[in-house]
Amino acid sequence: LHLARSMDNTTGISETTDASTLHGLMDARGVRVPKSISLDYVEGMTSRARGYAVRTISIVRDEIKSRFGGIFDLDNSVKDDGWPKVMLHEWLDDGRRFTQGKRVAANNYIQNKDRQKHLELTDDASQCIRHIAAVFDIHPDKFPHLWACFYVLFFRKEIPLEEFSSSETIKRHMMRLAEIDKTREAAQFEEFVCTLSPNGFHRYWYSTSDDSKHNKRNRHNLLSGTHRGRSDASQWEPTFALHTTSESYAKDSESNSKLNLDCFDESGYSLRVLEKYGGGVTDNASDAFKETRLTYDCISDRLAAQGPVPAVPIARF
Repeated sequence: LHLARSMDNTTGISETTDASTLHGLMDARGVRVPKSISLDYVEGMTSRARGYAVRTISIVRDEIKSRFGGIFDLDNSVKDDGWPKVMLHEWLDDGRRFTQGKRVAANNYIQNKDRQKHLELTDDASQCIRHIAAVFDIHPDKFPHLWACFYVLFFRKEIPLEEFSSSETIKRHMMRLAEIDKTREAAQFEEFVCTLSPNGFHRYWYSTSDDSKHNKRNRHNLLSGTHRGRSDASQWEPTFALHTTSESYAKDSESNSKLNLDCFDESGYSLRVLEKYGGGVTDNASDAFKETRLTYDCISDRLAAQGPVPAVPIARF
């Protein structure tokens, strides 16, 4: 092992390197000095003797590889200069660290069900990427480059092509997670709003909206009260869902009311949830009052056109 390491020209070691220099280089790389051979002997070895030593080490590598049966396999591939990509002492160090609790990289990819030869990001990996991008304000176009750089930092090698995700792949998985979150939150909100309160009262929800102008473009903002995760009414705190900050269909109450209903549909609100709509909160402007009334009318028309809504279960949170 150590003789093979001493032959690696990339370390600055040559046939004229003295024993003390060789000893220092080995210490710097965390390679323990062998007890079975003197470093002074290495200094005086002939090229033929070194060749025999390297071939012997290759035999040992093959023996280790065969005995492990494919588990913790030792990579015997070589670099352009003919030496192994993974030295024995590096492989042993990885094994010791694994025993101490260190772990290999997480499996961030699974086989695509439709195209078996293609890999796709797991939901766990997508969630981690989305969280990192949001917290540190990283644009999805920059994330693949950072990923490739940190891969080198953690593993000291370039990221394999099959593990490289493009910015478009990351964006699509973020959109997929957004759909999953929306469906989950809508189901939780429906369960909450369609059950009776601890005192036996029906629950209703309300919305608030306003228009604003950004960069000379008219936008419509819509919020509504919601509930996320806590079924215990004593622990429930007001929570609000932002439905849109999009451009208005037109700057009038009727168009805004239609946009409000479209946003409720886009948020996954079922007929049972729409049935519990109680109105809106306004700033007392006449247009805002009219928009709230028209939104309520739009929902009432939708419910009337769809027929009877399934009965609300008699349950209490």
